[in-house]
Amino acid sequence: MKVCIFANRDKDKDLSVSRFTADCFTEKGVECVICDSDTLKKGTLLRFREELKDCDLLVTVGGDGTLIRAARDIKDLDIPLIGVNMGTIGYLTEINVENIPYMAGQIVKGDFFVEKRMMAGGTLTRGGKTIFNDFALNDIVINKNTYSSMVSLDVYVDDQLLTGYDADGIIISTPTGSTAYNLSAGGPLMVPSASMMVITPICAHILSARSVVVPGDSRIKIKIKEKRSINEFSALVFDGAEAAEVKAGDEITITRLKQTTKLFRMSETSFYKVLQRKLSR
Repeated sequence: MKVCIFANRDKDKDLSVSRFTADCFTEKGVECVICDSDTLKKGTLLRFREELKDCDLLVTVGGDGTLIRAARDIKDLDIPLIGVNMGTIGYLTEINVENIPYMAGQIVKGDFFVEKRMMAGGTLTRGGKTIFNDFALNDIVINKNTYSSMVSLDVYVDDQLLTGYDADGIIISTPTGSTAYNLSAGGPLMVPSASMMVITPICAHILSARSVVVPGDSRIKIKIKEKRSINEFSALVFDGAEAAEVKAGDEITITRLKQTTKLFRMSETSFYKVLQRKLSR
């Protein structure tokens, strides 16, 4: 067995937690390699991916954002992840620092289960041509430019017009992302195993605006309408990371990906118990 540990240097500054994690695995005969976020900033993603090819597990040390970043980097490698939480709430990163020895022992014994999380892919087209595409574990967001007016857009589900919005933006969230930006914007929570997506407007200029939950295999299309100023633009953002400029007349199509993110879980703790613990903070 081989384990890769991915450390967020903003959280684990001296790599002490990452090295402690590696020690817990190596003393049980497991080969470990540590890669940190600073290394990736130096343009060594390809080497990181090459190192991962013969790994059985990726352990992230940081917060939910660290795990999501790692999931994006290894989407096509089919390697499961588990997260050590050094962030704040931590819906995805279930292991606290004091539980690292327990985690290593359970994994070596094979006492865990794998939870599959759906992902969504998005394609931006302009004038009938694809100019950008990416994917998300959490959400795909269209945000207005900081200094621009509201975004005007129409939302279609399976080629049927759902509604139009004048808003600061819109969130298309997976079940995993329902506890993130979607929750902050007043959207509903979804159990992680659900096959669905939720459409949530951001500060819509209409009192009746509500989130809409659609089946996971739906095809969501968003058409950007004309703006008040030709110089105004919006941003299309995937998991808070990759972004593209969106202009009037553009179309964004969002569908479920065939690939899933696989998360190692130590216990089948009820999602509702996790919510109770996290939301009562």
